[in-house]
Amino acid sequence: MKLEEPTTGKKHWNLCKATNSPYTVPSQYNRWYASELNIEATDKVMAARKRIIKELNVTSGNLDLLRNLKSKGTPKRQINYALDYLLHNMSLAFSGVKHPLANRKGVRQNTEFVSFCIGSEANTFKHYHSYYRCKMSQVIMVRLLKELEKQGYLYIHLGAASKTSDYGQPTTCSPMPKLGDMLVQSGVIGRDLLRAGNKKALVYIKNEGKSKTPVFDDESEMILNIQNTLLEATAIDLPITTHIDFINCYEKATITGDSIRRIYSKQIGNSGRFYHGYSGCPSRYRNLITFDGEPTVELDYQASQVHVAYSMNGINAWDSLNLDPYLPTLARPVLRPIYKALLLRSFTSTNPIGTVWIDKKINTEQVSLKDMLEEGWQRHHQIANFRHQDAHKEITYQESRVCLKVIELCNEQDITVLPIHDSFIVKKRHVQTLEAKMIEAYQVLGFVSAPWVVEA
Repeated sequence: MKLEEPTTGKKHWNLCKATNSPYTVPSQYNRWYASELNIEATDKVMAARKRIIKELNVTSGNLDLLRNLKSKGTPKRQINYALDYLLHNMSLAFSGVKHPLANRKGVRQNTEFVSFCIGSEANTFKHYHSYYRCKMSQVIMVRLLKELEKQGYLYIHLGAASKTSDYGQPTTCSPMPKLGDMLVQSGVIGRDLLRAGNKKALVYIKNEGKSKTPVFDDESEMILNIQNTLLEATAIDLPITTHIDFINCYEKATITGDSIRRIYSKQIGNSGRFYHGYSGCPSRYRNLITFDGEPTVELDYQASQVHVAYSMNGINAWDSLNLDPYLPTLARPVLRPIYKALLLRSFTSTNPIGTVWIDKKINTEQVSLKDMLEEGWQRHHQIANFRHQDAHKEITYQESRVCLKVIELCNEQDITVLPIHDSFIVKKRHVQTLEAKMIEAYQVLGFVSAPWVVEA
């Protein structure tokens, strides 16, 4: 749908068009409200503030602001407090990527804006901070925000109560790449800043209403404790240098931190996959992960779910299939993503054709999805009993058993490993050992059909 040019917020509209960005407006579902005035003065925030002030001293032409910046008294402390307040709340807002409040459809949007009240009577300017030894100044705050926008650090949106002034109630702003990238590079925006919460259970059931029931006697608990100890002793780094990369990397991550947890769906025996802070990261970012400064490699089971289904029927898929379980022998390789999607979504949906048709990542032009679906299932008629929407619950549970066994085998070798569903990340020097353990896991568990192990 083509967006019509808005009657308000025209400056933001033009900015979005110039940067080829989607046009969004602040709402309660994407805006972080900065309510905490007694902020903690952290080293990372103060270092970022000093860097910004150093640049403003060189580039700003605002004489009043320059006098504030060079003051040795209260005005300089008010500048420090105001800027730290802004950066502190951006850290809280953007480190989690997703807004904590779900919209009416139950979807959590990305946090895009930070807002606070800066009217002359706002409580923002009534709190005395003992560390900065002052209250924030409304005049200096407005002066500072205008200059930060002028210098390309942030964009100020129209206030909710005033469509003609930038400084309505509340004032809302969002970081421009210049500021967002700097905050990521300096660690002000970072996943390690998020609290992991008070979860004591490494294993839990995710219930219908999104509540969670801890499971304390699961077979995986001891194995996870051992691996998590190895993870704690490993310096894991994912070097991200831009704010947009930070968002793309972590927006689908549902868990923070390095600890691995197992999550069942509605009951024990459904799914049971393993998650950690890197589970939702796209592969192009996972390739950058280092362990103790060493490069890593990710190995993957190829067509894992297909082989699990065959194994559950006591059949070795290789007895009847060619080299690729997804691609028919005479089919064009370019069609492989479609065949794969149709087959795997038959395990999760009553309408796999519809889900593939609307998937923008899959090119379905000039093909018959119905014919391709039936062709795929003619090849896999021996597992036709799994052609229903609940099949994935049992299949993914069996995959999780394999994953758990790989983790256990790595524990025996003191190898740090991050599982990504049916793939695993280890130090590059451990790749041959990991490959052997992945093959061994299928054998130990008695699966008669084993997939190839390939580099992801």
